[in-house]
Amino acid sequence: MPVFCSIVVWVLAACSFFPSQQARPIRIAAHTVAPIVLSLNASFMFVGFSAIAALGSLTVACSSATYLGLVGATCEVAALLLLLATSRRAAAVSVRA
Repeated sequence: MPVFCSIVVWVLAACSFFPSQQARPIRIAAHTVAPIVLSLNASFMFVGFSAIAALGSLTVACSSATYLGLVGATCEVAALLLLLATSRRAAAVSVRA
């Protein structure tokens, strides 16, 4: 039973990721170009997933699996900084428009 509950929580988390991820590009871009923006967003997300998988395998190959958490945390901090930088830029553009 605990395994089933874990799977349910994982599925709910995984299914809620994509709609929330897609809301920001739609909000930034016009609704007329939403299909193009969503296609580009999905493509870049899959490129990112592949790059992180490659980085993880490189980490394990060159050092140890114990460093995966540190590498993952570094990537998360870099993503957060990138989000903050682009949010400020998007807010500045929307204020000017």
